[in-house]
Amino acid sequence: MSTSQAPPYLVGVTSTPGAGKTTFLGIVEKRGFRTLNMDALTHELLNGPNPTYDKVLARFGNDLVDTAGGPINRPKLAAIVFFNTKARIDLQAIIHPAVRELCKQRVNQISATSVVFVEVPLLFESKLQGDYDETLTLAVDPAVQMGRLVLRPNMDAEQAKKRLEAQLPQAEKVRLASCTIENSGTMEEFEAKIVAYLQAVEQRAAGKLAAAQKRNREFHETLQQFAEIATAQCLDKLGDVGTTEHKEAEACLSLNLDAGPAVADGSTPTHQHELKVDVRMSVRQNPGTPGPCCGCKCGCDNCRNGCACGSDCGCDCQPPTPPKPPTPPKPPTPPNPPLPPNLPCPPNTGRKMSTWWILLLIALVFGLLAMAVDNMNDHTKYGGNDPVNTGGSFVSQPSAPTSRPPQSPYITPMRPPSR
Repeated sequence: MSTSQAPPYLVGVTSTPGAGKTTFLGIVEKRGFRTLNMDALTHELLNGPNPTYDKVLARFGNDLVDTAGGPINRPKLAAIVFFNTKARIDLQAIIHPAVRELCKQRVNQISATSVVFVEVPLLFESKLQGDYDETLTLAVDPAVQMGRLVLRPNMDAEQAKKRLEAQLPQAEKVRLASCTIENSGTMEEFEAKIVAYLQAVEQRAAGKLAAAQKRNREFHETLQQFAEIATAQCLDKLGDVGTTEHKEAEACLSLNLDAGPAVADGSTPTHQHELKVDVRMSVRQNPGTPGPCCGCKCGCDNCRNGCACGSDCGCDCQPPTPPKPPTPPKPPTPPNPPLPPNLPCPPNTGRKMSTWWILLLIALVFGLLAMAVDNMNDHTKYGGNDPVNTGGSFVSQPSAPTSRPPQSPYITPMRPPSR
C-alpha cells in the first residue's frame, strides 16, 4: 500500500465559540495542510435548491428565503434554533447527515496530502468522533472567551452566554478529545503550540500508514490460514469420495477486528474489519461415455458402488435409457385448389348433330316395329303356312289358294324358326 493509495489522516477540530478555530485553520493552511470547514459545507447546502435545502424550508417555512430558489437567511434561521431546543434538534437531524456525506466526498477527492484537518463545531454533540483518526479540542479561559465574544458584531454578554449554553461544555470536549491546545495567551504562543502539534500529527500519520501496511499483510496471512483450515475441514467431512454417488461439505471461518481509532469515551470504534472464508466442496456423479467402467454386469450394490455408475451412466452395469423419438411435426394443411377460370361455352354444332342422330334412331325403331306388326297381320288374315310341331318334325298343311296383295319390296317376309 503506497501513500497515494492510503486514505488521508483525518483530524476533527472542535471547540466552543471564541477558542480560535478560525485562527488555527489559517495557520495550518499556511503550513501546507488541507482543511475542510463543516460550516462552509453547511452554507453550500443552504445556498440553493437541493434535498437538504428543501427539507429546511419545509420544516421552518419559506419565509427564510427572499426569492424562490435563493439562499436561506442563516441569521434568521440561527435566531430560531438557538433559542428553541426542539427546533435546534430538528435542524441538526436535517443538516448533519447531509454535511457528513458531503465531507466524505470531499475527503475522497484529496490525495496529495497525508493529513486533513476538518473543522466540526458539534463534533462530540453529533457523535462523529469515530469518523476521524484523532480529534483536537481548542480550549480557552472562560473570562478570555467571554471578552472575545462580546467584541463580535451584534453580540452582547447575554447572547454570548446563550450561545455557549447551546453546546457541550468545554470541559467535556477536552475530556473526549485525543489532543488539546490551550489558546488563552498571545498569538505567538498559540502559533508555536500549533507548529509543535503539526510535527507530532505528521509522525502519527506516518505511523498509521505503516500500521495499515502491516495490517494488510496480516489480513492476507489470516485469510490464507483460514482457507487452509476450512479446506481441511471440508475434506474430513467428505470422507471417501471415490465410491460415492454424491457428497457435499461446507466450512466457514470468520473473525471481526476493530480497525477504528481509539475512542476516548470508551465506546466501541465504528470501524471494524470482518475476515471471512467460506469453502464448499462437492462430489457428484455425472453421465460418462458409453463403455464398461469396471466390467460388472450384475447390477448389484457392490458393483454399482465400486464403479460409481448410475442408471444412465452408459456402462455395462445399467443399459442407458433410449431417448424418446422426437414427435414428428404435423404436415401442413394443403391449400384449397384454385377455382377453374370461366371458359367460354363451345358452339352448338355438336348438340345439333346429336339431336339428328337420336331422331334417326327413333325412326328406325318405329319402322322395324311397323314391319313386325304388318307381317303378323298377313299371317293371320291370309292363313300363312305356319309350321306345327308334329312329333318332332315340321309338316306343311295344305291350304286353299288365296289371292294375296303384293308385298312391299322393302319388307322381308318372316321365316319360321328352325329347330
